[in-house]
Parts: sequence; C-alpha cells; structure tokens
Amino acid sequence: MERFEHLKTGKMEKGVTRTEGYLLDDLAALCGYEFLSDLRVLPVCRGKLLSALKSIDPAAYSLWDWNDAADYLFGPTPEFQTIHEAYAFMLRICEAVCFVNGQEC
Repeated sequence: MERFEHLKTGKMEKGVTRTEGYLLDDLAALCGYEFLSDLRVLPVCRGKLLSALKSIDPAAYSLWDWNDAADYLFGPTPEFQTIHEAYAFMLRICEAVCFVNGQEC
C-alpha cells in the first residue's frame, strides 16, 4: 500500500506514521484502527490511545495538531498555549479513564 493511500480510502494502515503533522491519523494508526472515529470510543480505546501517546515525540507535531486532536477526542477543550500543555492534558484524560473504578482498561 502506498504510504498515503489511506488519504484516498479513508482507512488507516496499521503502523504507518508520518514525520510531518497529522497527529490524529498517526494516533489511529498506532492504535491499530482503520478510522479516526474509532479513537472516540470511550473507554475502550483509552488504553491504546495512552500507549500511542507515550510512544510519540510530542514536538513532532504542531500546536495546532495538538489542539485539534484534543477537541476531536474529548470535545471542546481549552485552547492550549504550548504543545506540552496539550500533551499533558491528553495523557491525564486517558489515564483517568483507564483507571475508572480501580480497573485498568
């Protein structure tokens, strides 16, 4: 499959990431999902999303990408001023959901 074939098909190829932006696409691919919408399934996907977040370099994506991803994944969020703020927020949300009722998702 061509590197950006998923842009034509709407599907993500597992394990395909890019070095320039597209944070949501890369997170979906790292989680093994074909569609971005699969990232929004709570709390089922949060464990995978948490692992994906921890495996990437936050600085590889723009502040716009981080704000866009936070809004898409968690609904309206504050506009973050730094990449670190957005990344830390997303980690906190995923960790909180993953340990609801003392059980890891």
